[in-house]
Amino acid sequence: MDNGYYLYAIAKEHSKAIDFLGCPGIDPQYPIMSLTHAELIAIVSQVPLSQFGKEALAANVQDFTWLEPQARAHDGIVRQLASKSTIIPIRFATVYYSADNVRQLLVSEKDQFKQLLDKLDGRWEMGVTIDFDKEKLRSSIKQSDSQVSELADKIERTKPGTAYLLQKKLETQISSLMDTYIDSKVQLIADRLSQLCISVSQGALASPGNEINLAYVTIACLVDQNKIDLFQDEILDWGKTYPPEAGMTIRLTGPWPPYTFSSLNETNRETVSHVN
Repeated sequence: MDNGYYLYAIAKEHSKAIDFLGCPGIDPQYPIMSLTHAELIAIVSQVPLSQFGKEALAANVQDFTWLEPQARAHDGIVRQLASKSTIIPIRFATVYYSADNVRQLLVSEKDQFKQLLDKLDGRWEMGVTIDFDKEKLRSSIKQSDSQVSELADKIERTKPGTAYLLQKKLETQISSLMDTYIDSKVQLIADRLSQLCISVSQGALASPGNEINLAYVTIACLVDQNKIDLFQDEILDWGKTYPPEAGMTIRLTGPWPPYTFSSLNETNRETVSHVN
């Protein structure tokens, strides 16, 4: 068995996604094709398992020179499909052993696919990322919180031994206030987004690489296509209410095919490869 079937998306049988049948797939030597069952189509192309099988893929994703163009090709194909029709976008490197395995997916998930396609109809994903600069937050807290200011002043007037213990207390207090601030702002924005969107999905607080003084939270938003401009304007207005010195900024990304809102039950799926 030399080839597998690379899955890009699920769509309804007579959708305009079929306009792309015959176009080059992620491996250009194999065209995009569809597999049909129960009024659904799976948009696929063949790929060599020498590149996309489990062991080969595990090695290839460590090679950025291989991964980057493959990921771009996947994203380009899915974006083209989404521009023409409502689809369930499938994440990068979802590969099945055979066409029968893909058809079995359509059989086993038929009802869920149809419900999800109805939910995603005419909607795109927008990303709202809240960035926190912890150094700026610490400085802001020191200036604005009276208890912190008093403790900081006390440390300056205290002998070194006692000052060390008080400094530890101050750092703990600032850290606690900073955590509370971040949690409250994220919750406030998530609540406001839930009023603007069909659905939201909040990620965990994370730091970019080894940047311990930076943190961010991304909230994915499912937005009606005809309301994207209004959504973007609203988020940009929110961002203006937070001055840079406050240590918090808001970034907007998208629109994207709604990957975050396309999660499916993967029980009993006979995939060869699957990369998160």
